[in-house]
Amino acid sequence: MKRTAKILVLVLTMFLTINPGLAKADKCRQTPVEVTEVKELGLSDSDETKSVIEIKWCVNSALQPTHSAFNVTVEVTYADGAILLFDEQVPGRARSTRVEVPALHIYRGRKPAIIREIKAFVTAELVD
Repeated sequence: MKRTAKILVLVLTMFLTINPGLAKADKCRQTPVEVTEVKELGLSDSDETKSVIEIKWCVNSALQPTHSAFNVTVEVTYADGAILLFDEQVPGRARSTRVEVPALHIYRGRKPAIIREIKAFVTAELVD
């Protein structure tokens, strides 16, 4: 019995590793909008003082069938403890966006602080 359970766990783990999209889809069944990925892509090509953050999300259409836009909020925490918020509105058909944020936080002559943590929140605007 123990061997069967171990094999089943191994097979399920391999299945989710090979097919990560299914794990993301299950997550969206519980909430109307769910952030699936937040990733720092590196420095911006147009402005090397900014980092590009990519945010991806999924939408549960059964819970929220009509939405006109998404509000994306990115919270960036720097090594010196500073927290900056960046807001962006994207069209209702979008499922990802990129936001440029300062790569370093500089405050009153202190040493520049790098990004320590990035959080993203996505909410949907409903159509009446």
